[in-house]
Amino acid sequence: MTRKPHFTRKRSPRSHNLTITGIAALTGFVSLAVVLVALVLGLWIDGLLGKRGPATICLLVASVPVSLYLMIRIALGLVGRLQLGVPDVSVRDDPATSDSQSGAHEPQDGGSASAGTGSEPSMNKEE
Repeated sequence: MTRKPHFTRKRSPRSHNLTITGIAALTGFVSLAVVLVALVLGLWIDGLLGKRGPATICLLVASVPVSLYLMIRIALGLVGRLQLGVPDVSVRDDPATSDSQSGAHEPQDGGSASAGTGSEPSMNKEE
């Protein structure tokens, strides 16, 4: 099955860089929000129990994998939607490139494949 390359409208490099920066900032803010929620919730639970620290530490440690999971999911989801405008190079239907790369090239002078590599001069001079 042959699939044609998908082209989208071209974006300027500045627009592309700003989009990537926005994705990075969003994932950073989500991570910060998860850690702050864990901190506030841990302090609140510690206040209810009359202790100082165990719930806060447990929730902060538990927030690290949650934060990483959310950062990866958000970043991969948004980058997957980002259209770069670059064609899929793996899909080619150009017969000219497939023949020249197949290694089935034969010498045109009718001689052996090592013609021109011996003691013969490289340029033919007519005298």
